[in-house]
Amino acid sequence: MPLFTYKGHKEDGSVTEGSVDAVSMQAARDSLLEMKISVDDIREDGGEPAIAFSNAWTVSDEQKEAPFAPNVAMTDGVTAPIPDTVLPPPAPTTRIYFPIIDTLRLYAGWLLAGYILAFALGSYQAFKPLPFEIPYVLAFLTSPLILSFCLAAFLFLLFTDLHRLLRRGIFKGLVLTVLGAGVFVLFRINV
Repeated sequence: MPLFTYKGHKEDGSVTEGSVDAVSMQAARDSLLEMKISVDDIREDGGEPAIAFSNAWTVSDEQKEAPFAPNVAMTDGVTAPIPDTVLPPPAPTTRIYFPIIDTLRLYAGWLLAGYILAFALGSYQAFKPLPFEIPYVLAFLTSPLILSFCLAAFLFLLFTDLHRLLRRGIFKGLVLTVLGAGVFVLFRINV
C-alpha cells in the first residue's frame, strides 16, 4: 500500500503532520477525516502535493476558534466551502433507520405480488383451461393457509404505511400492531 504524508490541523486548531497507509489518495483523505484532521497538504511519499490549501485560504478569527466550520473567507472577501471540512454529527432528532422493517416490507411486497399472480392464474384456470400446466395453481387458489399468508403480508404493508403516515412513535406502533393482529384473528376465526 502506498504511504501518504500529510500536514493538517486537528479539531483544537493545533498543527499536525504524519503519514498514513492507504490504497488511494481519496482513501487517505477519508481516513484523516475520520481522525478529525483537516488536511492542508497531502502527497504520496516522494510525490508532488496533491492538495495544498494553505496558500489559497485565509482563516478568520472566528474560524480559528472553530476550525471545522463549513465556510472560510478567501483573500478577496468571498466565502467558499472548504473541501475537507468535517461536519458536526447529526442532531439527536434525526430519524432512526431500522433496516429490518424495510427488509421485511420488501419481502412482504414481493410475496404479495407472487400470491396475487398465483391467484390470478388460478382463477383463470378454474374457468378456462390454460394452454400450459402450472402445478399447484388451483391449490393456491383454494388453500386457506396461502390466503392467510396473503392477508398477513397485506396487513403488514398496510399498517407499516399507516405508522409512517402517523409520523411513527412507539405507542402508535403498538396500537397499530394490536389492531392488525385483531383484524387477522377475526379473519382466521371466520374462515
